[in-house]
Amino acid sequence: MIARPWRIWVMGALLALAVLPPARSAAAALSSFPDIRQVQERGALRVGLVAKDIPPLLVTGSDGQPAGIEVAMANGLARRLGGQSSVRAHCRDPR
Repeated sequence: MIARPWRIWVMGALLALAVLPPARSAAAALSSFPDIRQVQERGALRVGLVAKDIPPLLVTGSDGQPAGIEVAMANGLARRLGGQSSVRAHCRDPR
């Protein structure tokens, strides 16, 4: 599969947004959404990923834990919401 330049740009922009430090006003605005309030109250963002290595989006690290751009975005989003992320890779046969 050939990576399209716009996809690389979009993934880079999303990753950059995920690692930026949280802004106080953004966190206050986000707390008006019920799903985001629930994440903030729980203190954790639960993320499920397909258990298939698709570099650079998702790879399995040497310790057996998921890693890659999707995991970095989930961790960044959780940090911006004031919690931690819980990332799990799920194997599901699409057939």
